Amino acid sequence: MRSRRSDLDPHGEPELTRSKDMNANVASEQSRVLPVLTRELKAKGWRDTADKDVDFSFLHFRDLALRLGRARQREQLLHEVFAGLSELLPHRRIVLQSFARDTQQTARLWSFPREPEGPLVSLSEDASEDDALLVAALSRAGLTRSASYLPRFADSRAGFDLLLDDGKLPCALLALEYDEEGPSVERDRRFLRGFALHLRALLAALAERERAEEAELWLHALREEVEIPLFSLTPEGVLGRVNSAFAKLLELPSESLVGQRLVHFLTPGCRELFSALLLRLREGQRAAIDEPMQLVRSSGSPITLDVHFVSLPRRGSKHELLGIGRDRSEVRYLEEQIIQAEKLATLGQLAAGVVHELNNPLTSITVYGEYLLRKASSSASLETEKLQRIVEAAERMLRFTRDLVTYARPSTDPPRRLTLHEVLDQSIVFCEHIIDAYGIRIDKNYGDTAAQVYGVKDQLQQVFINLITNACHAMQGRSGVLHIQTSVEEAFFRIDIQDNGEGIPLVNQERIFEPFFSTKGEGKGTGLGLSIVKNIIQQHNGHVELNSDVGKGSIFSIYLPQSHP
Repeated sequence: MRSRRSDLDPHGEPELTRSKDMNANVASEQSRVLPVLTRELKAKGWRDTADKDVDFSFLHFRDLALRLGRARQREQLLHEVFAGLSELLPHRRIVLQSFARDTQQTARLWSFPREPEGPLVSLSEDASEDDALLVAALSRAGLTRSASYLPRFADSRAGFDLLLDDGKLPCALLALEYDEEGPSVERDRRFLRGFALHLRALLAALAERERAEEAELWLHALREEVEIPLFSLTPEGVLGRVNSAFAKLLELPSESLVGQRLVHFLTPGCRELFSALLLRLREGQRAAIDEPMQLVRSSGSPITLDVHFVSLPRRGSKHELLGIGRDRSEVRYLEEQIIQAEKLATLGQLAAGVVHELNNPLTSITVYGEYLLRKASSSASLETEKLQRIVEAAERMLRFTRDLVTYARPSTDPPRRLTLHEVLDQSIVFCEHIIDAYGIRIDKNYGDTAAQVYGVKDQLQQVFINLITNACHAMQGRSGVLHIQTSVEEAFFRIDIQDNGEGIPLVNQERIFEPFFSTKGEGKGTGLGLSIVKNIIQQHNGHVELNSDVGKGSIFSIYLPQSHP
């Protein structure tokens, strides 16, 4: 009774990508080796028909060899070897031990007629005529070397082992054992040594097939899974192969790009540069070339691509280009946003000088206005009310310019206790211009009037000004009401800034605090505001939450730790 047979169907096709070239290689190796092996076996006395002294004929062996040629992977081939030898040599004890191709550790064990009792880690010096393969098997498969064969079965008195290889690496160890020494042992050894030559050719072809399939899978993953634009060009500038990342950039299906001239997708200013590149290619220059390219998507929008061109050999004298691209559009957008942020920072620095120039005439207006107001009050003039408005407006402008300088100046103040509602009110004053321009009504609902937080004043003002400004933008064109509410939640003060604007879609809520992410459109925002808000609040040991419904509005909730006086 046979044991531990493979669960592979000997005649079934494994679930592999079929390769016609590899099939042809296996068939070619078989047709080359089989006639040579036939002559060698016949020269050694093997007959074309069976007789009483020989368990099988050469015809039986040839049938087995042809059956082995149909195997499509190594494990299937070794299974066929074991099954065939078990049938052709029924009076022998057989062990076939396969090694994994990558680790060379034991991968599978077949045995007939039962499981072996002895050690499976020994290798005799006669197992292979190739010392290099013997050393590889000993070092990588963890086998021990023995001067003579060590039986695997307890009742065996003779035997031998053979190392099966693909010409480069050990693939399996085959062992045959007998009840006693006799002529059949040496005859089987001679036969199996010749048989091993045939197996080497098949194993080598299968190894090449597996390497080719792995390379094909790797190239497929490189083409389709990596988010790097890749394409090939003929010397005439025709697109050969393109990957999905390149097709996605142009907003076109991959199959529609193959056979098209790349120049059709270039901007007019880039076509001359590209023509010069093709000329260098046709002149035989094979060095790698880095060129920026500006392409046009199917929607008409431009895209900038940094492309590294490498010349690849083709059949004949022609070469083709492999283009490895990097989309620069997002990088350029981020660079523009950083420049805009730097401009705003410079504008903040200029504000201090402008405010200084405004303060002098404002101070004069305030002083003379107060003088005229006192004089008019003593004479009961009818112009008192108008003078009062002038003084109040001038004082308001002075407060505003003073606070503006404080806000624009880089913060060097250490954190201190602050009255939360005073910081909120000052922030509202900063935003009065946009509140009035958009016709927004403010609804304040403050809780604990003595609420104090520990922080940097101008940083917290920056948070509230940003949120109030965003809320006003969201309510543009609506009858907007801005609700500002404070409350206490456990150890935190909660500040809710709520609008009844358009709301934020769920897909954008996940990215709303990312740097440079903006939904306001080009030129209307840097995308830095909310990321700065989140960063400042985290530095104050607090956190920010967003609750928004499309069409109903948004609530930004700020949580700041309480600071008791």
